[in-house]
Amino acid sequence: MNTLILLSVVFAAINLCQADLDKAQAIELLEKCQTKLGSEEDIKAMVEEKLIPTSEKGKCLLHCVAAEKGFVDEEGKVNKEAIGKYLEKKYGDDKEKMEKAAKIMALCSVIDVSKMDKCEAANEYMKCVKEKKETL
Repeated sequence: MNTLILLSVVFAAINLCQADLDKAQAIELLEKCQTKLGSEEDIKAMVEEKLIPTSEKGKCLLHCVAAEKGFVDEEGKVNKEAIGKYLEKKYGDDKEKMEKAAKIMALCSVIDVSKMDKCEAANEYMKCVKEKKETL
């Protein structure tokens, strides 16, 4: 998997894991992806309890979120401009959060997902982001 695809999925994962994320917005985005994919995850529980999906369709929710945020297209092609704008908007005024996001990306970017599809890879990155966010 391309490193830029990894970064876009990690950005989306960080976005979903941030405590200050508007939960209603996260639920709306995940429900939109759920409708597209036909997954049966409890979206509200995912957001409230920061649960990571385990079903095949559920795992694709995370890739879908990255696509919906404009970080990647359906094939996984990265939109660097959208990622840059997102980071500037989200963390531009908070050096500490920007540094934490960079550390998480650095730690999670070494995961070998070369034999995984885009959904499984997104799921593994989400697990890593969740773990690192809790320990950093």
